[in-house]
Amino acid sequence: MATWILTLGDSDVLLSTKAQWSSLEGPAKAQYPDLLHFNGTEVITADSKRLYSFPARALGLVYSPQPEQHSATLRFPRLEALVQHLAQISTPPHHIVVLLTDQSLLFGPSDRRLPRCPYWRDTCTLEPLLRHFLSHALPRATQSYCTIAPLSDQPGLDHWDSTLSLIQASLGQVDCTPGKPVFVSHQAGTPALSSAVQFVTLTRFGSQVQFLVSSEFQANASELIPSSTYLLGIRLQEARRLLHRYDYAGVQDVLKQDLPALEPAVRQRIEGLLNSAILWNQAKFAEFAASLQEAPDRTKEWWWAAYESAFLALVRLEQGNTVEALFHSFRAAEGMLSDWAKWRYPEDIKANKKGAPVAFLREDSGLPAYLKEKLVGEIDGLMLYSGGLFELFRSACPAVSDNEDVNVIWKGASSTRNQQFHRLLGLSEKEVFRSWATKENKDAWQQRLLNCLNSIANQNFESIQAASLMANIHQDLKTIL
Repeated sequence: MATWILTLGDSDVLLSTKAQWSSLEGPAKAQYPDLLHFNGTEVITADSKRLYSFPARALGLVYSPQPEQHSATLRFPRLEALVQHLAQISTPPHHIVVLLTDQSLLFGPSDRRLPRCPYWRDTCTLEPLLRHFLSHALPRATQSYCTIAPLSDQPGLDHWDSTLSLIQASLGQVDCTPGKPVFVSHQAGTPALSSAVQFVTLTRFGSQVQFLVSSEFQANASELIPSSTYLLGIRLQEARRLLHRYDYAGVQDVLKQDLPALEPAVRQRIEGLLNSAILWNQAKFAEFAASLQEAPDRTKEWWWAAYESAFLALVRLEQGNTVEALFHSFRAAEGMLSDWAKWRYPEDIKANKKGAPVAFLREDSGLPAYLKEKLVGEIDGLMLYSGGLFELFRSACPAVSDNEDVNVIWKGASSTRNQQFHRLLGLSEKEVFRSWATKENKDAWQQRLLNCLNSIANQNFESIQAASLMANIHQDLKTIL
């Protein structure tokens, strides 16, 4: 069976006349001594009717004892429009869940003397009036009432987090038939309550939800909005949050239900960007380049992947993963040296199965003399680890290797890296910066890393982001989402 979840506001029950108010107010005040005198406010409805509004709690105290006797005086403009819409659909609700409010534990006698106190806007006293109205408007539907009542040590219903917890507890006990519509009218009440009902129903009932809303500016105007409209907005908000954290797999998971509904070109664009981004986030830079629809010529350069590793180091630092930030920053420099060696000596240095550089002795070798001496008798060649790479680079490019931005690799970063990956140690941001012998701030570290790579590759990129292809893809995803 279909379910209708409904919130109530201060002006959902009105009076067609206030002539009876004075005669009924006296007996109510005798029973409820703290009941204040209210004059009522004139309300002109969308269809030009003149009605009168009283604070919800006061109206309930005055009129609830005899709802049938005063039914001709009571008006429910918003509810009437909603009920009219429900009566026209093929699956009208068989169960109605009405959410009422009661903040009596938050406001003592002194607060209640103030006519504008939120206590008087509570809707809990309206239950008898609502039962009478709904039993005639939807006679085949059962009714349940949940009262949202903050405890004395809790914030009021204008507090978003606290109200969300209260709504979760109340609606957590509501069972709806799987596969059947859950109509939700959440417009009334405080903004915090309305938002909480919207969020909780979507998370609990998902695609079953249809929001039944009305317009105060048009008579009898109401409409059903499918949950997909709201769910897409919520999922997009979550996707943007994950994108800010560079969690591309998370973005893909959040949007997987919505992507099939998009235009093919848009869907393919988002899927392609996310697939590439996930490969990049796994440091699979060759596969990342191959996945790009139009891979720039830069990907054919021996140095390009090092800049991607450097950008990944920046991202890991933003994520708070200092160990990986150090690893990828060092890997960017050492990996660039490895690729430099294979590019500089293509006939003498080859990559093994794992891509590591291995030097071989040839008769007309172009390698430096010191390395040729080491290769004598090395039939399988000599693998060039970090120290061997640094030595080769210093021999071939002494001016560059003496640059402080470059020689810091084997002065400080190398030893810190070795300590980290051979011992179980923690690592602070400042230790990452100190390992590169920079000032203890992010900007100085990024600049040194950039200068190091630019010097080795003989490039002049203005920033690591400018050198990285992934930085552009990330921006494209931000624009699309």
